[in-house]
Amino acid sequence: SNVEKSSKKAESHKTDWPIHGIYKKQVRDRLTPLLKDKETAAWLNKNGQEVWSVFNLDLDTIRSMVIPLYSGDKRGNQPCDPFGILRSFLLMVLMKETRITSWAADVKASAMMSIVCGFKPGSAPAVGTYYEFFKRLENGPY
Repeated sequence: SNVEKSSKKAESHKTDWPIHGIYKKQVRDRLTPLLKDKETAAWLNKNGQEVWSVFNLDLDTIRSMVIPLYSGDKRGNQPCDPFGILRSFLLMVLMKETRITSWAADVKASAMMSIVCGFKPGSAPAVGTYYEFFKRLENGPY
């Protein structure tokens, strides 16, 4: 029935992935306290164009293509936010990094990069998650 379908949909991990407006608010809320630090401000000043590009990229238009790559079942670990992974790949390209392994470690170690990608500091995904995302794109809907 439709009630069962909407109930299952509401239980899905997919509802946890923030839309663009929420992502932008989270970035502002997480970055603002860090701006008092001179090193953080210098990093942001140096990488401002790249950060601004990622911050303003509204990925909501591709949600309908990305969400079907993930199971709606809530069993197992919650999958990493695929829109954060996409933002991370964009930032990687803009910052001219070519090695995913190095990039994943850098994002995980940097509160600033984690925040810009949409991850909580210290919670950025490991390198395997990046490669798993490629597999999902290649394999299509779950």
